[in-house]
Amino acid sequence: MGFPCQKSGVSPMKLKMSGLLGFVCVCLMGSADLSGETIRFPRHPALSPDGLWAYFDSDGDLWRVSSSGGRAERLTAHGAHDRRPMISPDGKWIAFESHRHGSWDLYLMPVEGGRVRRLTWHSETERLASWWPDSSGVLFTARRGYSHAKRFHFLLPLDGSPAIRMLAADGFLAAVAPDQDRIAFVRGG
Repeated sequence: MGFPCQKSGVSPMKLKMSGLLGFVCVCLMGSADLSGETIRFPRHPALSPDGLWAYFDSDGDLWRVSSSGGRAERLTAHGAHDRRPMISPDGKWIAFESHRHGSWDLYLMPVEGGRVRRLTWHSETERLASWWPDSSGVLFTARRGYSHAKRFHFLLPLDGSPAIRMLAADGFLAAVAPDQDRIAFVRGG
């Protein structure tokens, strides 16, 4: 038995993401931030594990809105561009990408907003891929080392340890199995 979207040529992941983006847009219909400004072009939606909050980026900042609708709350207000929020499996943290210091680095903050902690300092761009299933670290891709043509996968523990190269294969969009024994990713660039 296949997915219903297979007949239309749309991948299950694209269908899931377009559905989630649609969900965020419905939550935001007629929504404004706390200052009354209308939210335009929400991108990169992410639901909290309990399903109570929808997170997204818009106009270079991170936002959240109740999944039942209402006013959106701005979580970051920075001159640089913040994007791609990902909520930790334990529901406590938001990992995201930001261009605050000249290249795309990874950052961390509590889900309700607050102090932002920089996770990476490399001059090359890091792309957030997923959370480690137990919320102890984030998986990201970056061009590092001898080959700047390939993107490799790294695990960055949140305890301050250095990033660990996980795979020798070029790729992106990685996800870790709940049992932490396998990593699925899109190969190539």
